Amino acid sequence: MHEEDFIKKAELTLVNMRNKKISFMQYTPELGLEQFNAHKMKMVSIINEAIANDGIVPYFQGIRNNVDGKIKFYESLMRIEDSEGNVYAPFAFLDIAREYGYYTDISYIMINKVMQIFKDREEQVTINLNINDIYNYKIVHSILKFLKTAPHPENYVFELTETEEIDNYQVINEFVEQVHQSGGKIAIDDFGSGFSNMVHVFKINSDFIKIDGEIVKNICSDVYALEFLEMIATWSAKHNKDVIAEFIENQDIQDLVEKYNIKFSQGYLYSKPSKLFQ
Repeated sequence: MHEEDFIKKAELTLVNMRNKKISFMQYTPELGLEQFNAHKMKMVSIINEAIANDGIVPYFQGIRNNVDGKIKFYESLMRIEDSEGNVYAPFAFLDIAREYGYYTDISYIMINKVMQIFKDREEQVTINLNINDIYNYKIVHSILKFLKTAPHPENYVFELTETEEIDNYQVINEFVEQVHQSGGKIAIDDFGSGFSNMVHVFKINSDFIKIDGEIVKNICSDVYALEFLEMIATWSAKHNKDVIAEFIENQDIQDLVEKYNIKFSQGYLYSKPSKLFQ
């Protein structure tokens, strides 16, 4: 099509097709594939550098206990820092890390850093895990080994994310049982974000349920969102599960969350992610 380097451009187009899961695409310069590929290569370099030079950095967002009004509970959130001090959130690097085979390395580093930071602390912390982490022997072995010697294993809450990818409950439930036997706890993330996600609540023995933020932030304006929140609160209380409401952005949302006796609130009203425990 009158283009130079047409083999390279065809390859870039093919990769883009696969990422978008489509079967046909015609290359044009307006697609910006060269620029996108250059960005990915730069991010791969940053990830490599972060792994080699201790650039995987845990950030923490406080979770308020609505019973006593205190923050003694945190969610750990992965960030990457480059040599110039720039900080990258997961949306900038996580998919690229998966595509180029770095995900397990950065996840392992993050999990172990967080566990060590809280080893001698009294606060609770959540650590995000997805299905690939639970399938990984190195990561699971490290978690279980740590919990068996941790002074307060009950302070570690392993939060199952991206649960729509779960297709083998035996592996998940074996992991959950081992965590419970070692004294740790389990949370299910983004409850209400999809039908399969809701099914997991009945099949996985969790201690915490995190309500999907898209539901929480709409409870003041959408009666269905509010009724769903009430349903979760009622069901969770009946089954002795603590509920965490995310996306608490203002006092009106917080007032409704407290009205329905939801124990924990997480959001910018109380805390923004930061390097609290470095």
